[in-house]
Amino acid sequence: MVINEKFIELGHPNRPGIKLKRVIARIWHGTANFNLSATDEMHEKYMGRKFKKIWNSKTNRYDIFEVNGKPFVFGGAHVYIDKDSATITAPLDEVVWGCGDRQMPYQIHTPNIEGYKGQRKLAYTLFNNMNNSYTWNIELCMNDMNNWDKVLDNAIEFVKIYMPGLDKYDLRHYDLTNKICPSPFVNLKIKEVDPRWVEFRNRLRSALS
Repeated sequence: MVINEKFIELGHPNRPGIKLKRVIARIWHGTANFNLSATDEMHEKYMGRKFKKIWNSKTNRYDIFEVNGKPFVFGGAHVYIDKDSATITAPLDEVVWGCGDRQMPYQIHTPNIEGYKGQRKLAYTLFNNMNNSYTWNIELCMNDMNNWDKVLDNAIEFVKIYMPGLDKYDLRHYDLTNKICPSPFVNLKIKEVDPRWVEFRNRLRSALS
């Protein structure tokens, strides 16, 4: 596996330069882009794409827009991994907008209440709804599902080198926000936790030990 380090420019909307408070968990995502061209390199270029800032005198701050004038879509990960390479897009001690935060509508934990309002109960109990301040975010490229097993192998090797630690939780994006992500590890047709996710998580934890 080739590992590229190509950081998004500091100050870009997807790289604010905020330092992580500490790392409690690794959060796993799937790109849900099935085009063969949607590699780790392509996603790095997309996350670092051009944008426009326009001063808003009513709020006394800049509003950020895509180059086509639509509101900017924030999002990112520390690393994107495909079947043959990985691209690190931000320093591993910085925040990325990967798994929901107070900027989203969120559900404050109340006993017996569980619903999708941008956050789930676990986001409150582990991160006080500030998920991005305490997590590494890993995107698994889904552009070639015939080689999905190779993507998972590469992900395990990457974590062993760059994001080790059995003291860290391994969670799906779904576990924090109810978003079906990574979709190959979320099966809502069954009552139990998706066995594909359980198997991968066990493989990962075994490799780390």
